[in-house]
Amino acid sequence: MSDSNKINVPDFLKTLDRLFASENLEKAEQLLESTLEKARSLGDWSAEISILSEMMGFYRRNNKADKGLKAVQDGLALIEKHSLKSSVSGATVMLNAATTLKAFGKAAEGIPVFKAAERTFNDKLDPNDYRFAGLYNNMALSYVDTDDLKSAEEYYLRALSILSTCENGECEMAVTYCNMAYMYHKADPEDERINKVMSRAEECLESQKVARDGYYAFTASKCYSAFEYFGFFVYADKLKKISEKIYESNR
Repeated sequence: MSDSNKINVPDFLKTLDRLFASENLEKAEQLLESTLEKARSLGDWSAEISILSEMMGFYRRNNKADKGLKAVQDGLALIEKHSLKSSVSGATVMLNAATTLKAFGKAAEGIPVFKAAERTFNDKLDPNDYRFAGLYNNMALSYVDTDDLKSAEEYYLRALSILSTCENGECEMAVTYCNMAYMYHKADPEDERINKVMSRAEECLESQKVARDGYYAFTASKCYSAFEYFGFFVYADKLKKISEKIYESNR
């Protein structure tokens, strides 16, 4: 297939990122759908998988279950068809698919997909590779949903171990700590570890090493509800205002 008959995926992703940074979700969805249609018309299945993976994340964040689960179904079918399960790129899409299954109430279905991705990562990646953090965090969330809290804590701690060695890992560590608070609360609302991990989340978000950019705004918007839920109302309000200010400046 010549380049003229292929989607320029890097350019597509750059445009998509700009729309996300300005929170222009309507145009982002239009871009996703039109580019997927174009990839299919060209027979560019490699680009199609990339676009479907982006769709999984987009529909997950915007709570569009039907479209998100359809993207999962189509993405996993392409991975199977083109024998990509043992490749890192295929495993990365599988991780995204399993995360989307969890988001839409199908955590038990997603865990075998996570495990398949984990096997490939173990075979192909350095043990400290950053991609393990996303795998471990999302596996932990699914284990929480299935009430296997022992496995959930194990995978959260694995994720923190990886992120602590990564440059600019503080934002994701903050999200991990917030999720751990929910996990501890599920088992025991009076667990003293709740306040400890929420304090650590705040330390991560206040780190001077963290750029106050679009990704920080996205992280803040994910974390502020946890701070509010656990009674850190002043800090929750601060995060919400920071997030709104960053998004506004990017428009």
